[in-house]
Amino acid sequence: MIAITEETERTAGNCCRRWLLAAILLVTAPNMNVALPFTHRAHWDKAYKRGIKAYEECDFAEAEKQFRTAIIAATKFGLEDPRSVQSLNRLGIAYAAQGKYEYARMVHERALSIAEAWLGPEHPAVAETLDHLGVLYAEQGNLQEAEPLLRRSLAMREKLFGPEDLDVAATLNNLGELRLRQGNYTEAESFFLKSRAFREKALGLSHPAVASVEHNLGLLYVAERKYAEAELLYQSALRIYRKTLRSNHCETALLLRDYAALLQKTNRDADAERMKAEAFAIVENHIQRQAKN
Repeated sequence: MIAITEETERTAGNCCRRWLLAAILLVTAPNMNVALPFTHRAHWDKAYKRGIKAYEECDFAEAEKQFRTAIIAATKFGLEDPRSVQSLNRLGIAYAAQGKYEYARMVHERALSIAEAWLGPEHPAVAETLDHLGVLYAEQGNLQEAEPLLRRSLAMREKLFGPEDLDVAATLNNLGELRLRQGNYTEAESFFLKSRAFREKALGLSHPAVASVEHNLGLLYVAERKYAEAELLYQSALRIYRKTLRSNHCETALLLRDYAALLQKTNRDADAERMKAEAFAIVENHIQRQAKN
């Protein structure tokens, strides 16, 4: 577990108390699903979608704000409504993106408690939350804690949806990332290839979710010094992102950064600098937009 710095405590303390109050309300709220006014549903939907958009634009502080709003709105739906868990999980992801790992863990654990108690231990929201917790632990370097969570999520999703479902593909991708961190490249490749195959079958060859796995496969091949194979994957992923995502999307910037690192390893410094400049421009554009807001 990563210690919280004083700066993180100052910036996150107040907002953490606010979402915690909302989480307590989620535990004690009565069933309010009957005849819910449309305005409540619209309020949650608006905040949730704004949070997703902000996250994709690397504005993690704004994403945090919107997902906290969504949590408060979700108190109107009752605990048996999965939007409560969904909102908490998204807030946890936004916290993790800012390095607020302790708060992210608290949010995901709260989501898991609600999901298991109110939706049932076999509900898809439980598997989703286990996945998020596993990814969080892996990002913190707690690899032994991450694996059983991801394995449990995988087993649940295969049972609920079948062996080739998109949710299964997501967990396989996360297990691949875990194996990559562990240095087990053979198993990492196997997980990534399965995930890509399932996504290609369900979504087609030119979907961003396919590109995401190709990016991870590229990272794996770079680690194995298979630079030619890695570059082909980076090129494919970049083509997909440029075709399907906004030009200033976070995923494009991350891929450009990693592609630039590969170009440097293969002594193409001029090309690497151009890619780094493009990645920096995307990030700088987001920073400027956030400053204006």
